Amino acid sequence: MKKLALCAATAALSVASTAAFATPAYVSTTDSLTGEVIITNMADGSPTTFDVTLRDLTGSVQVVVPPNGNYAVNYSGFVSVTPVVGAPAMTLSVNNPANIFNGLITATGLSAGIYNKTFAPGANNVNDGAGTAVGFVIDYDGTTSGDVLNLITTLTGVAPATTAGSGRLAVTGTLFDDGAVLSFVESNLTWAGFGRMLAAADLYAQHNQFPGNTLNLITADFAMRNVAVAIPEPASMALVGLGLVGLGAIRRRKSA
Repeated sequence: MKKLALCAATAALSVASTAAFATPAYVSTTDSLTGEVIITNMADGSPTTFDVTLRDLTGSVQVVVPPNGNYAVNYSGFVSVTPVVGAPAMTLSVNNPANIFNGLITATGLSAGIYNKTFAPGANNVNDGAGTAVGFVIDYDGTTSGDVLNLITTLTGVAPATTAGSGRLAVTGTLFDDGAVLSFVESNLTWAGFGRMLAAADLYAQHNQFPGNTLNLITADFAMRNVAVAIPEPASMALVGLGLVGLGAIRRRKSA
């Protein structure tokens, strides 16, 4: 029995086809990706730190890391989330590229290039393989689109006071054959931050949607098809990590 559903957006990843985007564009894609995402430690009194586990993934992704710079990020594609076995799937489908963020992104620890990764599950509910260490730092400063702000309001019950925000996100962890285990640390924030947003969504869901569920633990089973994140201008792409975390859209928790 799985716990929740979180669409990421966020993530990270959405497009019907790369041809739908303006050229030149840095486009990170997946034709098909399924698995589970688990988010913890965002509501433990230290909301600027939280952990994300991706496991039992099946499918391939191509991540395109462009140079640092100012950019507009667009997404499109299909995401399906099944809250519990036997329940109807909840879906999010964006056929035409939609904007989610505009601003400056710089990254340390990510080299520009094209990276391909194929995930294959092994033992159920655990990460498989020896693992490879990963780590990078993202600095961002820009504005979020109205669609994303509406999503935040839906998830938390609170309308953001501004569309602008900046901060630093440090990511460390391990990449496995069937997923990843990642730790996130936020600093230099001029807005609430991803951790506080996730904690607020967790609390709102418990009080309004799924009473009696355990706080500080969000999980999702998801399926993505023809998904991509496109940057039509030179920029830093560390956004796939942000997408899987921050584009979370549909939530469901199982009873404790």
